[in-house]
Amino acid sequence: KSRNLARRDGKDMVLSLSPASTFGSVLAPLVEYLEQGHDFRAAAAAADRLRGSAGAFPRGPALYPFAPKGALAEKLGSLGAGEPRGPLSLGAGHLTPVTVALYEIPQVEPTATVGDVSFIPVFRPRRWLTGSERWCPEWAARRDVLLAGQPARARAGAAPDASRLRECGTADDAALLAAIGDLEAGDLRSLRRRTLEEGGALRLGDVQDARQNLWRWAGDLPRAERAARAWTHQTLTDPRPWLRLGEIEYLRRRYERRA
Repeated sequence: KSRNLARRDGKDMVLSLSPASTFGSVLAPLVEYLEQGHDFRAAAAAADRLRGSAGAFPRGPALYPFAPKGALAEKLGSLGAGEPRGPLSLGAGHLTPVTVALYEIPQVEPTATVGDVSFIPVFRPRRWLTGSERWCPEWAARRDVLLAGQPARARAGAAPDASRLRECGTADDAALLAAIGDLEAGDLRSLRRRTLEEGGALRLGDVQDARQNLWRWAGDLPRAERAARAWTHQTLTDPRPWLRLGEIEYLRRRYERRA
């Protein structure tokens, strides 16, 4: 359901944009919404538009209240990543405000029990691999076109202007994404030639783990399963591929196979 809502939000934003729109304040959240809807091809295209229009923010006499990030950081916590200090909707004028008050009622007897199976995560958050970074369009485009089936751009590494709007990851983060692209392209030789910033080699098991995790974040569990199965054929001592495969089988509700 949340995936469908994200897709609808992204589609609504696309329809509301004029063909010539280059406003960064609109394109940046559009990239994030399209990623949440798992439309990675469109997200990469929007990221490239943002990258090409960096600094193009609307100017005019109208004002919108905007609180400094530091003033809200303590109260908002991780919500700060979603830019809550600016306009969040293009259709706010059509909505009805609502306020919900929650009160504590002591000594309430439960009427039902709930089994918690949330110990198996859908994916493991890892910055510069999963999630969205709306002000890093070059990185977003590299990652999203890989998920759209075109790994060549990710394999090429970060572009010189990758941090045009802000600092966006490290050379090691770019190397990991490129190595995942190597696996997607079936090019183990190129992967083994890649090195970390300090000269160490990328470990194949770490790249395989990141690969299946990325597909899990993207909502493509069949692709994640294929990545994990390929990993099982490349190691005899690492237990992680079998653990990850069991997790994916559980997430796919194939409970008879998870063991």
